[in-house]
Amino acid sequence: MSARDTYLCQQNAGPTTTGLIPTVIRDALAQIVAELSDPPIEKPQLIDALATVNDWLSVQKESGDERPHDRNVPPRNSGFQTHESPARTDSGRPRHSDVSDNDLALIAERCRLKAEGARWAVERDGLLREGADFSFDVRPGDQDIIGRARELPNCFLWMNQPRSDIWSRSESYLLLADCFETLAESIEAILATTDLEDRTHFMAAVEMMAEAQSGLRTAVSRVESHPDSDQQMIYYWLRNRANQDRFYISRFMKISDPADPGRNDDVHDRAFELLELVTPEQHLATQIERGMTKARHHVERVAIAEDASDEYDWSRAAESIESVIECGISCDNEELVELVAPYAEQLVDQAWPQGFKDLLANALRRASDDDQPSAADRAA
Repeated sequence: MSARDTYLCQQNAGPTTTGLIPTVIRDALAQIVAELSDPPIEKPQLIDALATVNDWLSVQKESGDERPHDRNVPPRNSGFQTHESPARTDSGRPRHSDVSDNDLALIAERCRLKAEGARWAVERDGLLREGADFSFDVRPGDQDIIGRARELPNCFLWMNQPRSDIWSRSESYLLLADCFETLAESIEAILATTDLEDRTHFMAAVEMMAEAQSGLRTAVSRVESHPDSDQQMIYYWLRNRANQDRFYISRFMKISDPADPGRNDDVHDRAFELLELVTPEQHLATQIERGMTKARHHVERVAIAEDASDEYDWSRAAESIESVIECGISCDNEELVELVAPYAEQLVDQAWPQGFKDLLANALRRASDDDQPSAADRAA
């Protein structure tokens, strides 16, 4: 267990005696001193130790404000905790049971970002192990994922906290990402069917959501000791809705009846097919807009950084644009061409998905046509 994991376990177990520095903090400080004695290179152990001290300092800072003895005031979290925390009970735990229909769209959005966060955690760890340049290869990804989490209320990307065991659990992290995607897809199936007069599709979506949230709970337990807040909120939403509408969910609502996360792809496909059946045009439009939004986001980051060679953002932009093209958008779509045109010449010789390559070729062709004088200009 890393220093930070040990510290968090101690905090969860209850307050320690004030005035004494915990042993784990002393160990973390010692680790920092030892690491900083070497040349300043990126090391997972150093990042972990720094995060530990940062957490501890956040708690110390909290103890010095206007209510130093109010233990119900949660400490300021660091790292990837964003916006204010959910409503809390007297025990300090979030009231996941307060979830309503109005929360579902936001939960789905957080789940999709958590899926990206889990995949980035694996990719990031691999880059650091391979000795990649931190400023060029790693920091852009960190800044991107943190920045997007800050835009979502109560988005805690716990899977992106520094840890030393990510590489050994990479398959579990990637499965976790898939489970978050599946839960998001099942939430969208619920939203698409909740107002239908025929309840058949809605009940099918309920069964998918129950299996998706249970599979996610199992996947989370393989990499983290605490359950995920969004999974818990969906569990309570299902329980509350079953109470309200007087229906029974026969599977995957008990710890003794867990879903197999290995069946994740099947659940995702069923939710996807249900959406295509119930709202085909809206579902397609949602996929296209989601891909376009991600593509714009990453191209804007490239423009702000004034670095057209940013591999992190271009790989994400290309992936998003490829998904849009697969939805039926043409490679000579005007908006897509304008998005990549300023960078097409610098990107064209690199390895890209076929759709993105065709888009770059169209952007270069259009730029070449624009450079040619018109017939009227030549005549003049």
